[in-house]
Amino acid sequence: MTGPALDLDDTSRCALAESCERCGTHSDDLAVATAGTELGVYCLTLCDGCADDGRLPRRSAAATVRAVLAHCEHLDCDLDRMAATWRGEQR
Repeated sequence: MTGPALDLDDTSRCALAESCERCGTHSDDLAVATAGTELGVYCLTLCDGCADDGRLPRRSAAATVRAVLAHCEHLDCDLDRMAATWRGEQR
């Protein structure tokens, strides 16, 4: 693949939710993070506590696919490019 390197953990164009997607906390310590799954990488909003503990929300396969595709849009890439990058990084 040609073109600039793709940073799957780039969250600069990802939206920050109003609450933690894991515990539902509404606080000032929210940040956008990324999570890697067998289906791809997706972005999500976590509070410091959930991020520090590595706790992620439970998602169905369909919800995970939707989140991965949304993150592809944020990164301006398609799923094939994400997968190729993912394999290259050996997450």
